[in-house]
Amino acid sequence: VETMFRGAYFIEHDYKAWFFQFELHKESRPYFSCRADGNSLQMQRLARGYRAAPQLGQAVARCVANESVRNSSVLAVVWLDNIVLIDKDLGTLKEASLRFEALCRRYRIVIGETS
Repeated sequence: VETMFRGAYFIEHDYKAWFFQFELHKESRPYFSCRADGNSLQMQRLARGYRAAPQLGQAVARCVANESVRNSSVLAVVWLDNIVLIDKDLGTLKEASLRFEALCRRYRIVIGETS
């Protein structure tokens, strides 16, 4: 937990190797496929080299972060796989951080660092 300007606190979470963590739903896998040697290969996870991977990864991170701060005064700021939770009340911030971590476990997203 760090202190920020004007007495607000923040906690930063960082997904670990986020681009390998997002499993593609079976119905969407045909959209992430290619042909090689006459065979069709389908990705099962979001690929890092896929052009829209950063946007898709950030969208998932934003959804999880927003769900963790719903109905609270905590602000969630998301940049790719970095999620920063900000609030003036340390107790409220810690509760939101615990909700975020629980949601990550529920969705099988591994957090690499928390500060």
